[in-house]
Amino acid sequence: MKAGEVVNYTDYISILHSLFEKSFVGAYRDADKNKRRKILPYLHAVHRRWYYSTLVEYAPFSPANLTGCISAYFEEPADTYIVPVLRTPTKFSGINFRTVSYSLENHPVVADFRALINFCTPYIDLHQSSCLTDPQALEAAELLSLNDPHYASFLLELALRMRLLKGCPSLYVQRMEPSKKCDELFALSNEDILREIVDATIKMTVYNMQNESPLPENIFTESFIRSLLANPLETDELFQRVFDAAGYDFDAFAEIGNNPPGGLSDIPPELLGIDMEMLSGAFFMGIVLDRYFYTPFGHFLRIIRPLYALPFALAEELQAYVVVGGDPDEAFIAFFAPCSSYSLTDLGLKILNVKKTDSNYFNAADMNFENMKDTIFASEYAIEKFVEIAAIFSPVTSGGGLPDKIYTFRTRLGSDSSVWAHVQVPDTFTLEELYDTLTGWFDLKNNGEYSFFHDKVENRFAEYPSSKRGAKTKTTKKPAELFTLAELDFEHMQTMILAAYGQSAIFSGEPPVVRLTLERLTSKDPDPDDLYPCISRASKKMQEVLNNSSD
Repeated sequence: MKAGEVVNYTDYISILHSLFEKSFVGAYRDADKNKRRKILPYLHAVHRRWYYSTLVEYAPFSPANLTGCISAYFEEPADTYIVPVLRTPTKFSGINFRTVSYSLENHPVVADFRALINFCTPYIDLHQSSCLTDPQALEAAELLSLNDPHYASFLLELALRMRLLKGCPSLYVQRMEPSKKCDELFALSNEDILREIVDATIKMTVYNMQNESPLPENIFTESFIRSLLANPLETDELFQRVFDAAGYDFDAFAEIGNNPPGGLSDIPPELLGIDMEMLSGAFFMGIVLDRYFYTPFGHFLRIIRPLYALPFALAEELQAYVVVGGDPDEAFIAFFAPCSSYSLTDLGLKILNVKKTDSNYFNAADMNFENMKDTIFASEYAIEKFVEIAAIFSPVTSGGGLPDKIYTFRTRLGSDSSVWAHVQVPDTFTLEELYDTLTGWFDLKNNGEYSFFHDKVENRFAEYPSSKRGAKTKTTKKPAELFTLAELDFEHMQTMILAAYGQSAIFSGEPPVVRLTLERLTSKDPDPDDLYPCISRASKKMQEVLNNSSD
């Protein structure tokens, strides 16, 4: 935009959307040419994760919140959202956007529900599990406000739950046709239909959570789901309550899962049975929560607004999605992850008849768009630079200043111990940030395929895989980017191993895997005059590596 040019609501939304489009287009072009088109039908699922993730670590600057802030400034409807649209469906060339407003009187899900029923008229032959086949979900999604096969499947399951479809005589297929209840439902007002849909979704969430949850008893009742909607909880607190109600010490689970001191040998025998299974169950429950609670009530119905506290690593995530996108079973996990917190939307307050409070509602207007429109939103370049700078400073600012401690690691090349350096990094660094730093210093290919092992050997019980590596190996472990160095138990185990996969044969040894051994030497207070991360000492061979990488 030129200086002094009058801009409107759409201009600012376009600037915000450009962040997603440029990131997605860049990641798509770098992906496997033979597999990447499989991800396009799941564009909305990828956009959903980006849209509700903060642009600045541990700040409320999610695109969803910023859209609400811009809407309030221009007096647009409160519950207005950005929806991605492929510019040319036949050949990928970019992503446009449109805005969709949600209200009691004119909620898109009502029209989408009618479209889904029409899609099933005069009948539809479903998968033997009474769900849409993949081609059917893709075809039905094209008729909806959200061109998302997950959304189409959600509406079909809802129609079955509300008995709007009934079985009809057929051979070798699961044939369904609209029932008389369709006429009764669609004779109601749009608001009444919406309320029927919300009630049915609550019941469906209860059913799915009870069937999919790895808990020994049914915690997820209808009253519990309604309470979660009306009184939002942070996800950690939700996990705490659920596991406590089931008679398990969730803090103990988290401690074992996050800080395995010396692998399997250091875990008490009494925790090697059901408790270890519950650790993987906790991860799976996070997936289930997103699929059956956060996404339906957030992305589909817009009653709640999720927030992911960390920025969405679109390029790395897209690479992982490309690997599993063609497998429906793997896609169940790939596109879902629990948010950090959520709040009620304006629509949610009305639907649930709940009064607005500081604990259940985030007022996007308080973000003060007047102070941002001529700086952060001055242009596409300005917002890109804002996000780029925020990514650098967020680890410091989120901790209220300098990190608590600076760790010094003696880092050696596994295939040549004469290549070593003393690496100083903040304890606020995530394992992903440590990996990014080490790839630059040791001249490795930064392809996102790695695992850290918090042990002297590559012990799978002490493994922290990257999300890309985890998708390839189909592990249920939480990805490395979710863990900071401060969370790891270096009091009991000082050593880590970094296995970087898919590397070129830069060093002698055993490519394509390059291994680095990291031994924590010291933990000290940060020096305000020093910049971290840094190298305090290095061997002669390491200095040669550094010189070559700088060239």
